[in-house]
Amino acid sequence: PPRSTLFPYTTLFRSSKCCYCEKKFPRSNLHVEHYRPKSGVRQTLDQKRDELPGYYWLAYRWDNLLLSCHDCNNLYKGTRFPLANEKKRARSHNDKLEEESPLLIDPAGQDPREHIRFDNELPKSDTPQGRMTIDGLRLRRADLTEDRLERIDNIDARLVILEEAKKNPDDAELQAKARKAHQFLMAAKRPEAEFSSMVEDYLAQFGL
Repeated sequence: PPRSTLFPYTTLFRSSKCCYCEKKFPRSNLHVEHYRPKSGVRQTLDQKRDELPGYYWLAYRWDNLLLSCHDCNNLYKGTRFPLANEKKRARSHNDKLEEESPLLIDPAGQDPREHIRFDNELPKSDTPQGRMTIDGLRLRRADLTEDRLERIDNIDARLVILEEAKKNPDDAELQAKARKAHQFLMAAKRPEAEFSSMVEDYLAQFGL
């Protein structure tokens, strides 16, 4: 079946962006992530051992493949795939995936922004899927928070330029800088940009 056009695989690959944390990495550092784990599965975040089988029949299906960074893929998600009702888990190709209710967001099959928003650098959610994704992928971990704050610093520097340009409309040099600053901010909101979801929510505070 075709993938959603929200965050297509090819866009993620070209942008070298992790589908979960939205941080950019060299392509050599990105992993092919199986949304539904192929070898075994864990229902809870603290479960120590896999339950068998995993979703072996989905190992090579495009609609189950994502691009993820090492940490999100190996350290945090791994084989974790909690469902709202464990009894409805598909155990073979004869079962219906449609009867499952996953508690982790599928970044390519759903719009993550329906579940996760940002309060400055910190992700937040009012939905079970959003909360489980934030907790399960450790999306508030220290290294991501530091990187997001650095991105906000870059955004703030451009916002200062725009504010100064408003105060000095006759300064041609400043107006030229403001146009470049605005272009930077608009590009930072595009889906392929690093931390674009956070940037979109941050800029909304300023009417951008």
